[in-house]
Amino acid sequence: MAEQLLSIREAAKRFGVSRSTFYEYQPKLIAKGLQRVVAGRLPRFVESSIDRVIKTAAEKDIPLF
Repeated sequence: MAEQLLSIREAAKRFGVSRSTFYEYQPKLIAKGLQRVVAGRLPRFVESSIDRVIKTAAEKDIPLF
């Protein structure tokens, strides 16, 4: 099964933040395992990595940002 790639808007929605907040915290999220792929000119984010980052933060009781 192919990985689903999400836009910045979709990724921000999954994290429950605005796009500008997502841009601000993107480096921290990448450091925590968020996978970014550039498709053409536009960055996309691997859906399963978003789920993994959120799950890990919940399990370890650490803040995402």
